[in-house]
Amino acid sequence: MGDPQRTSSVVLTDIHPSSFQHPGDIQYTKELKALPLLPKVQRWVIKVTSEDDYNRNALANCLRLGPTQGVHLHDLFRHAVHVLDVGPLPHLFLQNSSQINAFAAGVDDYSVTLTSGLVNALDEEEILAVMAHELGHIKCDHMLYKTMANIIGTTGAAVLDNMTFGLGNAALVPVQWALLKWSRMAEFSRDRAALLVVQDPKPVIRLLMMLAAGTKKYLPEFNIEAALEQAREYSQDEASILGKVALIKDELHLSHPVPALRCLHIHEYAEADEYKEILNGNYALKSLDGINPNQPAGANQICPNCSHSFLATKDECPSCFTWVG
Repeated sequence: MGDPQRTSSVVLTDIHPSSFQHPGDIQYTKELKALPLLPKVQRWVIKVTSEDDYNRNALANCLRLGPTQGVHLHDLFRHAVHVLDVGPLPHLFLQNSSQINAFAAGVDDYSVTLTSGLVNALDEEEILAVMAHELGHIKCDHMLYKTMANIIGTTGAAVLDNMTFGLGNAALVPVQWALLKWSRMAEFSRDRAALLVVQDPKPVIRLLMMLAAGTKKYLPEFNIEAALEQAREYSQDEASILGKVALIKDELHLSHPVPALRCLHIHEYAEADEYKEILNGNYALKSLDGINPNQPAGANQICPNCSHSFLATKDECPSCFTWVG
């Protein structure tokens, strides 16, 4: 790995993504799959987004990092891949851009791209959190839906005009809204993936604060408690009826939830027993199709809504909150 300071990190071997996915991610994925037009939109997206073209462009205009190029950043990336048990190893690119940004790409051949603006602005733990955040999409099998959400969310009606399939734009509006709603929930899953790799909520929260502030020049040390207080104030307002209406209006066309809610969510998740149990090795395994072998024999039951495995003594699925009692 090339970084002995990280050898003590908990490695989540064979972890099933349902162990940490946000319930909204699981719920809205199911709703997406039920949309009648989704298969047509999927085929269109696969047709117009070529992995070969993207990789060719990245090879031409970015720097591909690896064991002999940008070794330290690549070692950080390999560490994140190792902890989350993502395989095979995706490509890692560094792009010359002043924007503080990172993104995952691909449906079968995955890659993660970091901008120079992001690398210059963040410290090592924050960069690791970004890498894990992007790898979270790959781990959770988000990439096809995320590509669809990005295309529709960033170009909106212009794309819909070319996607009508003779049905008219109105027929595709539910697909657009469902994709963006799912995308916002999927971001919470990615933030959880970042926490599971860094295993400290502070760098993840600092990263989210950077997204809100855009600079550290006069804030060398972000005040996390002040940011959480700000997030709680926003959350309390959002909990009111008028706040809920305003939030729906604010987020309707967004592919990401607002930074304040993300800060509060990851802080609360870091305090939850669910997160601590994962670090203790108590999680569902991918090789067992989501079954947790650490639970007593005969104690597991499968949720009829999201297929999550959990203790039979519980009346509610801890993943999607479906009542099964």
